[in-house]
Amino acid sequence: NSSSQLRSPMVTENRQCLEFWYFMFGPNVGSLNVQKINGFFSTTRWASTGGKGYEWYHAQVNLYSSTSNPSQFNVRIEGLPLSI
Repeated sequence: NSSSQLRSPMVTENRQCLEFWYFMFGPNVGSLNVQKINGFFSTTRWASTGGKGYEWYHAQVNLYSSTSNPSQFNVRIEGLPLSI
């Protein structure tokens, strides 16, 4: 029952989309989150919860923010266990 994180190096370009494939199978699947990190602030840009069946799914995450889009940020992909 532990979480896992994958954090990108500092992105210094104005990248606007993250594209990936994910697989969430089983009765005890928790959640998968994608967060954009600007300094001390993070915002969840995409989330999926629970088992999705025995197949791969495609996701595209918009990282652009019209109100505040700094040229430097990190992306964190986080897998969390099922809360019982």
